[in-house]
Amino acid sequence: MPEPRHIDLRWRRSDLGALLFLCIAVAAALGWAIGQDRIEFAHRPPVDPERTEAAHQLIDPNTASEASLLRLPGIGKVRAAAITAYRASRGVRAFKFAEDLAQVRGIGPAIAQRIAQHLVLPSRGD
Repeated sequence: MPEPRHIDLRWRRSDLGALLFLCIAVAAALGWAIGQDRIEFAHRPPVDPERTEAAHQLIDPNTASEASLLRLPGIGKVRAAAITAYRASRGVRAFKFAEDLAQVRGIGPAIAQRIAQHLVLPSRGD
């Protein structure tokens, strides 16, 4: 029976040096291409001006839909539903001040304060 052949899989220093040089060259080329904005990592969808304008509009919690309330920071589906339910039980002018939102179940003073800058409410004289 013939003796099995042994294949030497060890790397020589010159092979490792060549591999290291190749890796450094590829990393440098990628770094240069990224710096030159020649590589785009993701497709950027076109910007719809109407949607971006709507994102910056103030929201009236007395009349806003649940979908509009979802744009507020810290307000998810459950809290948006709680706001509309509270408003339905208290009437159209349930919220005169941002602090009034703290009366809604699941919304405390901290959340009410955080979303205050995104709200438009009736004037204090009403």
